[in-house]
Amino acid sequence: AGVYVSGLPTQAYTPAGGEGRALGRMWTEWERNGRRPVFAAVAETEPYRARGMYAMPIADDARVDRTSFSLAGKRMASIRHSVTSAHKAGLRVVPYSISVAPGVERVSAEWLAQKRGGELGFTLGKFDPDAVAKLDCRVAVNADGEVAGFVTWRSYDDGHARVLDLMRRAIDAPNP
Repeated sequence: AGVYVSGLPTQAYTPAGGEGRALGRMWTEWERNGRRPVFAAVAETEPYRARGMYAMPIADDARVDRTSFSLAGKRMASIRHSVTSAHKAGLRVVPYSISVAPGVERVSAEWLAQKRGGELGFTLGKFDPDAVAKLDCRVAVNADGEVAGFVTWRSYDDGHARVLDLMRRAIDAPNP
């Protein structure tokens, strides 16, 4: 275990227990270069607070047990409605393949054109046609086979878990 930090002229890996010293050395380097660091997914906030930074929780892990997951009940009504609407709109989900690749690329370009500042890629990935082909990608297509949207998933925990990465839809895609 340890801390991995990028953003310096060189990347540093620090063995467990040496995080405070490493942070101090990096902090000096950042100040000298006029940089303002941002840290994501830190387990312990005190070393950062001690340097005048503040912690801001931005997300919690959503864990879904697929063996007991169900769309039944009042809490899931809006999701059931979206699924029904998607079926009525003629949408179906297919795995990524070379046949949908041009549509996926088009949807991503359309989606990005609507965003100020372009692609972020801060915590996970950016759209890259070669990378999408290697990820777990699911594509929503309409009755004519045109791409309406897509999502990509990245594996972690030795392949036992996945995290949603990219999620994009065409401008003219049905709402569900």
